[in-house]
Amino acid sequence: MSRLPALIVPAGFGTVDRCPIAGCTAVPRRTRIMCWRHWLTVPPSLRAKVWQLSVTSRGTPVLVAAVTDAFRRARQGPPPSIWFLIRHYFRS
Repeated sequence: MSRLPALIVPAGFGTVDRCPIAGCTAVPRRTRIMCWRHWLTVPPSLRAKVWQLSVTSRGTPVLVAAVTDAFRRARQGPPPSIWFLIRHYFRS
């Protein structure tokens, strides 16, 4: 199985000490822009775009715009159709 490339965090996005989504105290991996739980709330097409741009367009305004959109989507929360899955897999 091939490994996915690490997501290069653009300057000013994400921190190593906690997920940037308000109220989340999870610690994402150093190469990630948010915790896994919030990353899964970002639509798959946008996740793919961010991954692709992080490899091909590091430091460009296009990547910054995609990451900003990913943050916005994660802050909105998941669509109602996947609340069941999130509750099931991330029980407290």
